[in-house]
Amino acid sequence: QEVSFQVASYDTSRPLVIDPTLVYSTYLGGNGDDVGQGIAVDTAGSAYVTGFTMSTNFPTFPTASPLQAAYGGGYRDVFVAKLNPGGTALVYSTYLGGSGAEHNNLSAAVGIAVDAAGNAYVTGDTDSPNFPTVNPLQATNAGGVDAFVAKLNAAGSALVYSTYLGG
Repeated sequence: QEVSFQVASYDTSRPLVIDPTLVYSTYLGGNGDDVGQGIAVDTAGSAYVTGFTMSTNFPTFPTASPLQAAYGGGYRDVFVAKLNPGGTALVYSTYLGGSGAEHNNLSAAVGIAVDAAGNAYVTGDTDSPNFPTVNPLQATNAGGVDAFVAKLNAAGSALVYSTYLGG
């Protein structure tokens, strides 16, 4: 249980400082509360971020049809965003939600993973009766708060599948 660094020759009379370099840092959000809660990185270095938003103007890019361009309503929506490897531009960003609340509990997790083809897999919770579903295993909310699992295509423009999971 050790971490070590191999360093080249240096002046041992001076302190050795290992200082990581910040590659990039950026804001992502709109006019309300926006909380990032999950991140995944693909082999090219693009970052996929998910969380929840209460912003009605959360950035939805590219201008060519995001999966869900408008806030679904209710208390919160999930967002899914992909940043280019340099962190200088959004490849896509979209809302994912219905008229109820997505991510009802601040301690609940919203997670994301990405496969080799660039498809994003997102999970969280919803009480929306009209959460967007495609090829669902469970087509309707079973009552109260249900989990959801969604797969977005590599362009972030369509759901491959999305389903409720709950009782």
